[in-house]
Amino acid sequence: MSSAEMIERRSEIAVSAIETRKSSKQFIYVQIVRFIAATSVVIFHAVGTAMKHLPDQSASLYWIFRHGDHGVDIFFVISGFIICYSNYYSKTTSLKFLLRRLQRIVPIYWLFTLAMVALSVLIPSAFSETDWINPRHVLMSMTFLSFVDGKMPIVFVGWSLEYEMLFYLTVAVLLFRARKVWDDLIIIFSLLAMLSVLPVSSGLQALSVFFTNPILLEFVYGVIVAKLFLDQRVAPLALIAVSIATLVVFVSDPINRIIVAGLPACLLVLAAAVLSKKRQHLTLIERIFGVLGDASYSIYLLQVFMISGAVKVLVKLGALPIDLIVLITTLVTILAGYLSYVWLERPSMQFFNRLGASRRELISPVVSQSSRTGHAHQVMRNQPGTDGATR
Repeated sequence: MSSAEMIERRSEIAVSAIETRKSSKQFIYVQIVRFIAATSVVIFHAVGTAMKHLPDQSASLYWIFRHGDHGVDIFFVISGFIICYSNYYSKTTSLKFLLRRLQRIVPIYWLFTLAMVALSVLIPSAFSETDWINPRHVLMSMTFLSFVDGKMPIVFVGWSLEYEMLFYLTVAVLLFRARKVWDDLIIIFSLLAMLSVLPVSSGLQALSVFFTNPILLEFVYGVIVAKLFLDQRVAPLALIAVSIATLVVFVSDPINRIIVAGLPACLLVLAAAVLSKKRQHLTLIERIFGVLGDASYSIYLLQVFMISGAVKVLVKLGALPIDLIVLITTLVTILAGYLSYVWLERPSMQFFNRLGASRRELISPVVSQSSRTGHAHQVMRNQPGTDGATR
């Protein structure tokens, strides 16, 4: 590769990095909502853990965050929105899309899963039981297949990542085969949600619960928000499918989480996206919460380690009210999650970005040389006195 080509390639990489940072800021309020959702899940689990250690105390935060676990519903809607919005006009292939998602999700999840396994071996007394540590469960957890055995993954909040992976795989398959990727996805997930009301044999219970869970509609709601935001029409058949699916779930279970949390989350994400577009100059507070939104994945995963340990330490100190214990635990978890994002998650993403850029640099000279050779042969054919001219 010539020096000019090298400079051009490095410029492209730099521009790509800048665009990545801009995309994070593009929907600042969506990122803020993501952070709020992660925090609500952390508080929900912190309250539950603290109440187990201090059953005689009443937690005021319990009544505020007793449904904090519905932050996951917001995650799913945001995921549907972001994935659709960022890939709607993209020419990416199925493989490239899937690789990007795996590079984003897998490294830190595997790291925390193996860390949990290591802790169970080195400090078994820290766990109430360790019979869940076995080769099969470790393998199923790391391949996002715990649902097959009807179990929670080793990092228990990873149950939501198994639905994320189903969403990513479906998008990847549709990118490969379908012409109308997002409308087809809406129809497929809507049909699966409708099947949730049908009886199923006990032998297929675990698979049926997973693949027909109405929670899949929350990804659909996010996709619809993205299409509306992009001024793109939702196909009539897709709109009918999601409407019927939502109605079926409502009739069978009026307080299903997609009704009480998924639909409100859809409106919340739409409002956050619209507000993000209207904000031209961000305040320091908005930027800080936006960065914490970037760290929400680390915060979400790391709570599995931080909450139990922090609550145990704070309870041993004694004389602390339960609400203060929950508050301190939440703040410590957010701080640890942010540090994990800075020291582990972000470097991991940067590593894979550089790896992809290096691979493109290696391939580029071959492609460039091939193009020049083909061009030279074409010129030769057009020159008088050559084979190309005499044929």
